[in-house]
Amino acid sequence: MKQLELPLVTVILTVFNQEKYLEETLNSVFSQTYPSLQLIVIDNASSDDSLRIIDRFYEKGPAFQLIKNHRNLGLCRAF
Repeated sequence: MKQLELPLVTVILTVFNQEKYLEETLNSVFSQTYPSLQLIVIDNASSDDSLRIIDRFYEKGPAFQLIKNHRNLGLCRAF
């Protein structure tokens, strides 16, 4: 019997200087049990350690895409 394909669920996370909350947020996404999950993180030119934290998680999931903005575009344009 052919296994049904599950719909892809995409989590989009925009980040600007959120190092205080970022590790907990990424841990929450990666601890989900739904198997068809994609994560897109948009770093909006953070000047704190947010990017370092993102880089640590980057290799945890095959469906992890990182977009790095070189300047802050504001929330709407970054999203």
